[in-house]
Amino acid sequence: MMRSNKTWIYLIFIVQVLLFCSNLASSETSKADRNKISPEQQEAWTKELMKILLEIKNVILKNDVKQLLKYIDREGMFCTDEHVPLAEIKRDLNDKNSKLYLSLFETERFIKECGNEYSEEYPPISEKEFFMKATDLKIDISPIESDLTTATISSSVKQHYPRRWLFHRTKGKWKLSDGFILRCSCG
Repeated sequence: MMRSNKTWIYLIFIVQVLLFCSNLASSETSKADRNKISPEQQEAWTKELMKILLEIKNVILKNDVKQLLKYIDREGMFCTDEHVPLAEIKRDLNDKNSKLYLSLFETERFIKECGNEYSEEYPPISEKEFFMKATDLKIDISPIESDLTTATISSSVKQHYPRRWLFHRTKGKWKLSDGFILRCSCG
């Protein structure tokens, strides 16, 4: 029995669609598999992040701007929805009058500059003072998804608002991509 050319074209078309769909499904599966992190990798990266967080804390306590910059991605960071290039972050960290510098290292001047933007419940406080006065510091690292995670740093001091820092993994290293640097304005 001889089939017409139209029938063969139709069958070839159906086979191509089925092959395309199966390739699409398998690429989505492999993409999802790539984003899964094994429990062992979760544990290793969590330990690595804890070490980095404690290093950043110590760098802030020492007012070591040069060292702090090593923990920030070369692409810069985000302030709300706005990308802040690394050059701008460097400039502000080296300017002892910038809001960023004050919010990291100098509570008294930060209060004068931005105090009216904060509630009485959570008054403005520099990151340095947060770490100096924090009692029972608690660090919680959310489950790592592919190359992103959030670290929440809390203190039992009632007036200390928890710090949330977003990290992403780039070129095999964890870098800050959002957090205290977001203080591009007072609030």
